[in-house]
Amino acid sequence: MVQIDTKYIKLGRKTVYQFTAVDLATRYSWREIYEDKTPYSALSFLKYVLKTSPFKIQAIQTDNGIEYTYRCINTPKINIFDEYCLKNKLERRYIPVATPRYNGVVERVHGIDEREFYNFCTKELTLKKANKNIQKYNHFFNYKRIHSALNYDTPMLYFYKLRNS
Repeated sequence: MVQIDTKYIKLGRKTVYQFTAVDLATRYSWREIYEDKTPYSALSFLKYVLKTSPFKIQAIQTDNGIEYTYRCINTPKINIFDEYCLKNKLERRYIPVATPRYNGVVERVHGIDEREFYNFCTKELTLKKANKNIQKYNHFFNYKRIHSALNYDTPMLYFYKLRNS
C-alpha cells in the first residue's frame, strides 16, 4: 500500500504544494511540486507514481482532502482521483477525518524532507528548479539514503531483498 499526502511549501513569497507518496513495505517514495492542490494535480501525481514505480501498486491511502476525494462534502460528483483509482482497480483507503497519524509514514517523510531537503535549499527557487532538485532528492532518498526502519538498507535494496526472498 502507498500513502499519499500533500505538504505546503514556501517558494519565496509563493505557496506551492508537494505531493508525496510512500510505499509502506519498502519506504520507496515519490515527490513532485505543483502550483495548486486540485484533483487534477493529485491525479497527475498519481499517474507519475504509477508510471515510475519499480513495482505494482495495488492500494492507495489518503486523507479526505478535496484533492483526493469528495467523500466529506455534499456532492453527488465523484472526484477524478477516486474515479481513476476505481477504473484502474486500485484499492482506496481513507484515514479518519482530522487524524494525520493514520498517514504516519508519509507524514514522517514530510518531516525528513523538511530537515534534509528544504532546510538546505533556497526558498527563492522557481517551481521548475524546485522540481528538478526534488527529483534528485527522490533518487538520493530511494537509492542512497539508508533507513533504520529497513535494517539500514536503502528502499531500493530492501525492495530487491523482499522480491528475492
